[in-house]
Amino acid sequence: MTDRKPDTIAVIDDDEAVRQSMAFLLGVVNYRVETFTSAVEFLKEPSNRFLCLIVDQHMPDMTGLELVRHIRSAPRKVPVMLLSGGLTEADRRRAAALKVERVVEKPADEGKILEFVASVGA
Repeated sequence: MTDRKPDTIAVIDDDEAVRQSMAFLLGVVNYRVETFTSAVEFLKEPSNRFLCLIVDQHMPDMTGLELVRHIRSAPRKVPVMLLSGGLTEADRRRAAALKVERVVEKPADEGKILEFVASVGA
């Protein structure tokens, strides 16, 4: 077992175009990226192996905030950027209560994405 710091970014979004564009953007600046089509798919992986998560709010079966609530019970608190095409005020309050590090409206500005990833120590 190694104490190596996680260096992979997880992108969880049901929209293939978003997953591809995020992977491309982050790959161009030399980040490792793994993409997941749903929160349920992501939960099959240990979340502590990721540097940070970029999560869509509106997905089938489990929302982004439900995923964050689930992973916040893990010992290592993985930083999260929540993306949404339309968050309600209740969603924003839940995100704050779950200590989501960044909430960004879609379409997300590339600079905000890169700034978030850089801020978590990639």
